[in-house]
Amino acid sequence: MVSEKIKLTLVQDYNFRVFKIIESHIEFNKTYMVFVFFEKTDELQLITEELKTRVKSICIDCLRNDDCFPNEVIVYFDSDENVKKKYNGNYFYATR
Repeated sequence: MVSEKIKLTLVQDYNFRVFKIIESHIEFNKTYMVFVFFEKTDELQLITEELKTRVKSICIDCLRNDDCFPNEVIVYFDSDENVKKKYNGNYFYATR
């Protein structure tokens, strides 16, 4: 899965403390969505616009290396704490 490659790259190469990554690919318009979750909300608040751009670039590189060329890549950021608080820990609802 591409999400595991993205997580591995972010953790090993960039020292991000990523808790979980969920990917979603919408075939009809070739959109690829990546949901990046940190464990704590405090960690999420440290993500600057520059880091968001870097993460999106990393995601695009991982997709290209896997021969996946979507029309659009969208990256969402959240925390496990927020998912527990807002969605009772349900990642399905957190990614909708």
